[in-house]
Amino acid sequence: MNKVMTKNIDIIKSAIEKYGETSQIIKTIEELSELQKELCKFINTTEYNRTQIVDEMSDVMIMIKQTGLIFNISKEELEKQIQYKLDRLKDRLNYLTGLTNS
Repeated sequence: MNKVMTKNIDIIKSAIEKYGETSQIIKTIEELSELQKELCKFINTTEYNRTQIVDEMSDVMIMIKQTGLIFNISKEELEKQIQYKLDRLKDRLNYLTGLTNS
C-alpha cells in the first residue's frame, strides 16, 4: 500500500492544492461515511457487495493519506501511534485469553 501512495504522492498533494484543505477534510468524512454504509450492509443484510467495500476502503485510504499531509503527520509519528494501539490491543487480547483459560 505504501508503495502505491508514495508513487502517486504528487497526485495526492495536487488534490489538496486544487480543492483545498477544508474540502478534502469534508471529502474524508464523506468517504468514511460511504465505507460505514457498505459495512452496515454486511452486518444488516445479505446484499453486501465485497467489491464496493474494497472500493470504499481505497477511497478512505487515499483520503487518510491526504489528512496526514494536511495535518503534517509524519510517517514515524503515525507508525509510533499505530504500534502503541497494537500493543494495547495485544495486552487486551492476552488479558481476555487469560480469563478464558481460568
